[in-house]
Order: sequence, then structure tokens, then C-alpha cells
Amino acid sequence: MKVKLRITRAGGSVFEGIYDVTDPENFGRACADAWGKLKQQQIETETSIGALIAHLEEDPLGGLSGVQITVEQA
Repeated sequence: MKVKLRITRAGGSVFEGIYDVTDPENFGRACADAWGKLKQQQIETETSIGALIAHLEEDPLGGLSGVQITVEQA
């Protein structure tokens, strides 16, 4: 089944992707892909090396604080 995985924070969308999910393993891969793309976006938008290093050193789950993750059929 095709699903839309959406991550929002404070009412604004920070990530949206369409994935083919047929079992728990595929769902895990979709979530890992979304997480990787979010981290890549952070890296690409940093304005200084100091800010980049600070983000890389922070708690990996801290980036999910305050987000809402929804899954719906695409």
C-alpha cells in the first residue's frame, strides 16, 4: 500500500514523502529515510560550521521534540 508519511512541527510541514509499505520492515525503512532526509536538510541549511557541529552533537531524538508524525493512505 502507498502511504504518505508527514512530519509537522508547530502546524508547519517539515517533511512529506510517499512510500510503498507492505510490512513492518518497509515502514521502518520509510521512517529511517524520512529521518535521514530531515537531518540532511538541517545540514544543508546551517550557516556556520559551529552550528553544524552543535547539531551533529545534539541528542538524535531531540530533533523530534514537538513534532507530529502522521501516516495516511496515498
